[in-house]
Amino acid sequence: EIKNWHAQYVESTGDMESALRLYETAKDTLAVTRLLCYLGREEEACELVMKTNHAASAYHLAAHYESLNVLSQAVHFYTTAKAYTNAIRICK
Repeated sequence: EIKNWHAQYVESTGDMESALRLYETAKDTLAVTRLLCYLGREEEACELVMKTNHAASAYHLAAHYESLNVLSQAVHFYTTAKAYTNAIRICK
C-alpha cells in the first residue's frame, strides 16, 4: 500500500516515468495501463493487458482506443473486459 501511495505522489509531481516504474513495482496493473496510455505507449499497454487479462485495465485500454477512434482495438478490449454492451454500441 505504501508503494502505491508513493507512486501516486510521484505521479502528482508530474514525473510520469518514475511513477510508472513505481506502479510496476507495486504491481498495480490498472495504474500502469493508465500511464502507458497517457504516455502514448499503447503497444506496451496492449501487451500488459494481454499478458495479465486484467479486466479493469482492458476496459481502460478499450476506452482509450475508442477516444483515438481505433474502433477495432476498442471492440477487442471491451470484449476482453466483458463489457459487451460497449463493444456492441461501437459495432452499430
